[in-house]
Amino acid sequence: MGQESWSSAMAEINRLIAGGDDSALVWQFRAKCLANLGQVHSALEACVQSISLDSTDKHSHFIHALILAEMKEFSTASEALKRTLYLDRQFVEAHYQLGIIQMRKGDRQAGVKSLQNALRITQASDPDRQLHDAAGMTYGRMVAILKNELKVYVELTDKERNA
Repeated sequence: MGQESWSSAMAEINRLIAGGDDSALVWQFRAKCLANLGQVHSALEACVQSISLDSTDKHSHFIHALILAEMKEFSTASEALKRTLYLDRQFVEAHYQLGIIQMRKGDRQAGVKSLQNALRITQASDPDRQLHDAAGMTYGRMVAILKNELKVYVELTDKERNA
């Protein structure tokens, strides 16, 4: 999976499941593979299975949210991200994704707050640290992205207020 060879990873996961490995982690990996292969409905089912086996795994809730967002189920995706953040308040990617979804739903104030939370966390961390769920992305690079996004959203809000 680290090499993003989703078909090969899927074959290995299917082998594990056929061999009796019914763990939450295997179902989580299955959901991630299926989502990356464009099979979102099957990915959603695998993610639900992972969560049913271990409801305390923040990554399963996060993947669940991303799949729901891909399906344009933004309200349900927001709830999944809030469950993720309940499990880990410092989960940068969850704050970021929640902010983006809130923006898409038209709640710019909540979206800006979520992006500011992500920025606060990334600025307080080692800039060379890698984000867990964003291959090759460092906290330092995420700071730059968040600052740019916040600048755009705050400027849009100011323009709307002044119109």
